[in-house]
Order: sequence, then structure tokens, then C-alpha cells
Amino acid sequence: MNSDMQLKDYNAAHQYICKFTDYERLIHYHSTRRIFNLKRMKALISASGNPQDKLKLIHIAGTKGKGSTAIFLSQLLQSAGYKVGLFTSPHLVDLRERIQINQKLIPKKAFVNTLNSLLGNIKRIKPTFFEITTAMAFHYFTKEKVDYAVIEVGLGGRLDATNIIKPLMSIITRIDFDHMDILGNTLTKIAREKAGVIKEKTPVITIVQQPEAMRIIRNYAGMKKAPLSIIPKSKMTGKKLPRQIPGKHQEENLMLALAACEKLNIPIGSINSAFRNITLPGRIETISRNPFIIADVSHNYVSIKALADTVKKEFRYEKLILILGIARDKEVDKILRLILPIADVIIFTKSDNPRLLEPMEFIDHIKDLDLHVPVFLEPNCRKALETAKSIATQKDLILIAGSFSLAGALYPTIKK
Repeated sequence: MNSDMQLKDYNAAHQYICKFTDYERLIHYHSTRRIFNLKRMKALISASGNPQDKLKLIHIAGTKGKGSTAIFLSQLLQSAGYKVGLFTSPHLVDLRERIQINQKLIPKKAFVNTLNSLLGNIKRIKPTFFEITTAMAFHYFTKEKVDYAVIEVGLGGRLDATNIIKPLMSIITRIDFDHMDILGNTLTKIAREKAGVIKEKTPVITIVQQPEAMRIIRNYAGMKKAPLSIIPKSKMTGKKLPRQIPGKHQEENLMLALAACEKLNIPIGSINSAFRNITLPGRIETISRNPFIIADVSHNYVSIKALADTVKKEFRYEKLILILGIARDKEVDKILRLILPIADVIIFTKSDNPRLLEPMEFIDHIKDLDLHVPVFLEPNCRKALETAKSIATQKDLILIAGSFSLAGALYPTIKK
């Protein structure tokens, strides 16, 4: 594309941006410094005036709960009367979900205009899909003069494209095992990548982590002279979750968001009103009552464990019909041993994301499990949903789990 050419509409812009390397959809790649570094991002953002330096930013990293914490914090700040930008990934249904202001997706016209303003530099620098969307978020939030922007790390932290910012504070949610092929196969190595978001003399907030991760966070905060606040376990139950947010594991994410508000001296006067209206799309979300369907984007061992525990403790049903799709780079065997025992019917399926296992591939993973429930293999996730609905009675629960892309693929069909 000639750098002078402009994208005419949203469809053209969407097609253009999706041609760039997207590590959320690649099956095989080697984690190297050539692939994961900040050179492209720095070049892209500096060539367009470093809009991120004009923003008041809160940076959120972690293995589990960083998306939920980002959403909690943005909605709490909004409830206090602020104009709040939110950048998260991946998206459920619409690419524009990644860039929001006060819970409204970036308009299609603004999406096109923002991308067009970067075209020349994109052609020259050849950034990745995620780097482009990150740069677009900074430009859009600056143009719209948001009061605060909440930025969720995409992967890791230290070498993530978002880590070119100078935030007001950093938040580190629970650290556990995920993306080991990229971040390392020990908790210490993973924690180092997450702690890479800690900036010089910039406050950092976290929860009580596992000892290896806690040690790394303390060391990094000390080296950077960054004031460290650790929310004690005793405080986790200090604020009850809104009734519409299931899962005790969300308490620590809410407490991190509240602690950030406190650190920012934000008077959350309308907090009770905010709690009544707060939402977490795709997080153990009831998306249909008849039939009873829950969608969840949990995709690693620790989040799947929280999902299984929550479903068993907080929901009532006769049979649980599980529609499951898992990316091949996850701890598949460990995840299956956690989630399959709660199911009365299992349907293995996939979305159009090539990273997800083919349903037939699950056979090798379950052959040593002592399963005594019906198991279906359905390559088409919409047909998998139809199968589940044909089996379910009014007293049964259909649970969609294992992947953002699987939940996102079925979300529109069910919501209709």
C-alpha cells in the first residue's frame, strides 16, 4: 500500500490491520529478541509524537486477573466522574473492544482515522498487529483528552509493546504459570518478566504472591526505588463483590482496583452505584437464561481452577454440559484434569483461531482419564452449541470455556 493512500472505511481498515503478524493466532514461533523487543514500538510511537507521554496512565500486568482488574478500575474511575480510556486484549467479538472510553468502543470512523494517521510509519517500520493497536489506543486517548487511561499488558511485561509508557503506577495481579515457552518455565523467570513493568520511583501495587514471585517483585521495586504496596490476604474480604460478579477469586482483582483509586486520591463517592452497574464481559458471564448458558474466557490452569471452583460452589444445575476449546500451547492435560470432572457431558470443539486444538487431538489427552460421561467431538463450534442445546433441559447448565476466541465466536449467536 502506498503511504499516501488512505483506508476508506472500517472494513478496509479491519482487513488491513489483520494482515500484520498477530501472535494471538500463530501456532508456532520461536521467542527471540528479534521478535520480542521494544524497538519497533518505540520507533512507531516516537515517529508520531509520543502521544502516551501526554496521558495519565495506570499499567496492569499479571498472569491471572489483569483484564478483570483493568475493567474494575476503569469502571470505578468512570463512576467517580472521570473520562477513562481502557486498552485490553484480546477481544471477545469486536476488535474495537480493545480501545474504549467510558465503556464505549472506539467508533468505526475514529478507528479508520486513527489508523490512517499512522499508515506511513506502519509501512516503514512494519510493526505487529498488537503494536499497531497499542499505538492507536494512545493516539485515540490523547485526541479525546481522557482523564485517565488504564492499560493492560498483552504478554509478559518487560518486552510487551505497552511497556514504553511512564505510568502513574503499576499494578501486578496474581502471577502463575502461563506462556512458559515465551516467559520461562519457572515462577522466578515469569515473575521477572511481569516485574519488568515496574518503573523508577513509580508506585506499584500487588497482592501477596507465591514466595518466588514475591521475592522478585520486592527486589525489582527496591532496585527501582518504587514504593511497593502489598494488599494483605486479610483485606481481601473487606469489600464484598457485586452480586452480579461470580467467583471469590475476583475479590483480589477488585481490591487491587480499589487500592489504585486510593493511591490516586480518587474520591469514589458513588461506589455503591458503581457496584450495581459493574460488568465483567466473558468472566463467568451468564449470557442466556433459557437455556442457561455461561461463557468464560479462562484459558490457563490457574484461571480454569477458579472457574471450576466457582461453578461448583455458586451455581445450581442438574447436568453440566461443557463446551471446551483449548489452545495447544497451554497446559492441556492439567486443565483437562481440573475441568472435566465437573462435567456431565463434554463437547470438544474449536473456533477459527488456528492455535486451538482440533477436537480429535483431545483423544490423546483423555485416553488415560477415567471418564464415564458422553464425549462429543465437533469441529464447528456453532454446531457444538446446537448439540449442547439439544441435550440440555431447563435445569441444566451449558458452560463455554477454555479460550477467548471460542467464547467470542459463540457470544453473538447466543446474545441474539
